[in-house]
Amino acid sequence: MKKGLKTAALFMGLVLVVTALAACGAEPKEDASADPASVKEDSPELSEITGTIEEYGFYRVFVPEGFTLTRGDLDGDETNEEAFLLTPTDASYTYFAFELFTEEDATSNVSLTKRVNDGAGDVSVTYNGVIWTGTAYDQDYAPYFSMYADFGGGHYVIATGAGNAYNSELTEMILSSLEVNVPSTY
Repeated sequence: MKKGLKTAALFMGLVLVVTALAACGAEPKEDASADPASVKEDSPELSEITGTIEEYGFYRVFVPEGFTLTRGDLDGDETNEEAFLLTPTDASYTYFAFELFTEEDATSNVSLTKRVNDGAGDVSVTYNGVIWTGTAYDQDYAPYFSMYADFGGGHYVIATGAGNAYNSELTEMILSSLEVNVPSTY
């Protein structure tokens, strides 16, 4: 009886290993640099993510279903017209924050974030042709990031996120969609 159980356990372990190895050979995910509305239909990995494109001030961005776009920054300043937040309508501690900065202020802000958070490391990703550079770390068992990107004309945007990794599908959808149109007179 014991020998039969050992054989069955060995067989089940082998099945798990073979299944895991087969999963490693899965197709790579499709490029999410297209319009988020079309990505939903074309990409099976992102088929669960739905939402709308919304505009606020200088910005145009994909707002996932279950999230709300609100004016203001992470400090609670709702009069800051250069910043906005995407927050879930439920009570979870997840957010995406965006704010317009100069290059010097953007790099300084991200450097400070890296210095004050244990385990923070350098990261860089490209979404929809825009290079995002910054730092990522884990805190309270959740991923955080702070990255900046050059949107031309000396205008940089810092994207800060909590509850989603800088390279998660949701983050990719949102950052890929971001458009910044600051008037040249600004």
